[in-house]
Formats: sequence, structure tokens, C-alpha cells
Amino acid sequence: MAHLLDGRAVHVVLAGVDGYVASPGDTVAIDVVGSVLRRYTVADARAGTLEFVAVLTGLGPATPWLRSLVPGAIVRGHGPERPVTAPDGARGVLVVGDETAIGTALSVVRSVPAPVRVVVRSSSPLPEAGALLESNGCGRVAVVPADAANDAHLAEAVADWGADGAAVVAVGEQSANHAVRTAALAVGIARDRVATRTFWRPDRAGLE
Repeated sequence: MAHLLDGRAVHVVLAGVDGYVASPGDTVAIDVVGSVLRRYTVADARAGTLEFVAVLTGLGPATPWLRSLVPGAIVRGHGPERPVTAPDGARGVLVVGDETAIGTALSVVRSVPAPVRVVVRSSSPLPEAGALLESNGCGRVAVVPADAANDAHLAEAVADWGADGAAVVAVGEQSANHAVRTAALAVGIARDRVATRTFWRPDRAGLE
């Protein structure tokens, strides 16, 4: 099943996964065309199914593959690869990133017992993606402009959960994740309380 969210993302649910028991936060490498792989965070896995959320960037080979998905399609790939997990013992988790953060945020919401807030940088309001996250227990979803600073959200997380209780998961390109990490350290969050999930630039083509 593939369900379009806000015209910007696709919520993919695979059934009958063969030989692989996934966990939320795992990375799976999906063959999108002729052994070209794109990696996604497992948002959930239960009763032989596996879910992830992918972004329709309009660039690279993944978008036409995602648009071609129909019920009964055969999907190939492999996993698990390096998982992304929020630091243990957090009193609250802030997930910050571009639209590729939606799937990772869903995995955090479904696997972390602490409150979770999400900040997504996007040029679109993303009401359907926000509703998906909130319906799964996300406490708050904020959609902000692509160039918005994260300082206020990070400072609020520290004020509510404490510098030692706030954890951050940064998702997106390497430079953006580095900026989130730097801002988190500036408000007192320890380096080991910040996890990252780095994705390729969407216009890249070829093998990873």
C-alpha cells in the first residue's frame, strides 16, 4: 500500500516481508530501479509488515518509483542497516529536520516512551503528515520555513525537559544536521544526547 501525504510524501506499507524482522528506527535499502538503492527509516513493523515514509522530491530516481507503486507490487531491498535511535533515558525528544524527517519522526514516536515533538522544515504546510504523527502520539508538530532557525524549539525543549533530559534527533543533509547539533550544544544539550540521520541529496543519481 502507498498512501500520498500532502502531495509531498508517500507512506508505504509493505506486507509479506520475506526473511526480515524489522524494528522501528532500522534503515532499509530499497532498490528503486536497476540495483539503485535509496535508504529509508523503518517507521513501524508488525505482523509481517514494514512501513516507511518517503519524500517526493521530483529529483533523482526514487520519485518515479514511488509514484509507480500499486497494490501487489514487488519491492526488493535489504536490511537492517545502521539504526537511528533517540538517546536512552530522555524525558523528551525533539525531532528536527526537512521533509525526510517525517518517517524517522514516526519511528521515534512509535518506539520512545517519552514525549516527542517534531519540527519539519518545508515550503508546504503538511497537514496530512502532521495528522499521521499526531494520531500516533506525537505531542506537537511544527512546520517551519526551510531557512528557519531551530534555537527557539531547542531552548523550549531544554526549559521543559532539562538539558540532561532533552534529546534531539536531527534528520536531513549533513550540513543541516551539523547546524542542529551546534545549536543544541549551544543551549546546553550534551553531544551524546544528539542523534543524526543523514540522507543523500535528492538530486544524486546512481549507486550509493
